[in-house]
Amino acid sequence: MPYLTNSIGGNPFISLEGEYDWEQPSIQIDSRPGVTGMDFTLTATKGQPFQLISIVDVNSLEEGKTKIEEYKALISSDPVSVTKNGVVYVSAKILNVTPLSLQKIAVAVGNKKSVFAQALLTCRWDLIAIP
Repeated sequence: MPYLTNSIGGNPFISLEGEYDWEQPSIQIDSRPGVTGMDFTLTATKGQPFQLISIVDVNSLEEGKTKIEEYKALISSDPVSVTKNGVVYVSAKILNVTPLSLQKIAVAVGNKKSVFAQALLTCRWDLIAIP
């Protein structure tokens, strides 16, 4: 398998914008009326929802539509690994995938993922880190 600089669940991207939000300890604050002070209880280590924006080149508009369906199918799958700029983040659950744009391009050069790239697909991924 080739080295994936930017990917979600093995799907490679030219660019992946945004930051992975690590799971972190969460606390519950207990404050009662008429009682001075507050009580803090460490509840668990949990992830918070975060968003990433992916850009990938595709060979046609039809292939872009197929990719969107493939991405949406990942919502019902197990948590996936996220790789951003070569750094592998262990596990995240995909909550939603929203296509932002699928547009035809004239010429693709540089960091291409497709052989005959004729369109760019941009999607917003809603994810949550899994401890």
